[in-house]
Amino acid sequence: MTDAPAIRTASTADLAAVRDLLLRTWRMTYIPRHGARKVEAIIRRWHNDERLLADIGDESAVFLLAEIDGRVVGHAFAQTAGATGVRLQRLYVDPDRHRQGIGTTLLEEIIDRLDHSVLRLSLEVDIQGSSAIAFYQRHGFVEAGRTTCSGPEDDSDIPAVLMVRDLGRHGNAGRGEAG
Repeated sequence: MTDAPAIRTASTADLAAVRDLLLRTWRMTYIPRHGARKVEAIIRRWHNDERLLADIGDESAVFLLAEIDGRVVGHAFAQTAGATGVRLQRLYVDPDRHRQGIGTTLLEEIIDRLDHSVLRLSLEVDIQGSSAIAFYQRHGFVEAGRTTCSGPEDDSDIPAVLMVRDLGRHGNAGRGEAG
């Protein structure tokens, strides 16, 4: 077990560190599954500086970093999806830091920071990502369907499992606000 990561909200000064984490993680995880050409095209669309800066500046979203010894080792980003839902768009941990509790810590912090009116958290997982699917199942997510084209614009041609988690907040006070 490693030291517990420090979790904080990202700022524009974190752009390079977030982008580098996403590029490294995406290349190591998805090139073996889907090929370099497809992965590099998706990276250019989904993880470019313009999009990441917009995500960091989205006041209705939660954009978190996990750091150990001042180094970014994880990232999570969740956005509002309807009146009582939030979509977890990204949760990535440096491949060298898997199985150290960082993903769990980021997921718990995302949930803690959501407004009390949020009743449901949803996400998409690459259908070939059996360890990611198992991770989310361990954290209370259930399969709610499938899609043949995942991603923020449904433009990846990567089949995915749609997963949801009821946050059990019906009538309960929340712990924080999104953002």
